[in-house]
Amino acid sequence: MDGCGWNPGSHSLATLMLARFGTPEQRSRWLPDLATGKRRSGIAAHRAAKRAVDLQGIATVAKRAGDHYVVNGAKTWITNARHADPLPVLVKTDPNAQPRHRA
Repeated sequence: MDGCGWNPGSHSLATLMLARFGTPEQRSRWLPDLATGKRRSGIAAHRAAKRAVDLQGIATVAKRAGDHYVVNGAKTWITNARHADPLPVLVKTDPNAQPRHRA
């Protein structure tokens, strides 16, 4: 995706992720404003050592801690970071999973 395509593309991907995997409360809280453009979203996919998205090489890890996750890692070049609310962060829950795109 070129530079101009990343902004609407990442907003659409974030909205799709929320629609498919968000809780009912998250969907009702954010989707109406995301659909009208009142809110914008983006995606935090890039890792610090890479210049391109490598979904199989995601190094940021989320570990379950009771009823929430603790995220450990770094992201760079986060699309729409300045304006995004909410902002999904792509992480791995099992960095040793095989094949690498799982978890």
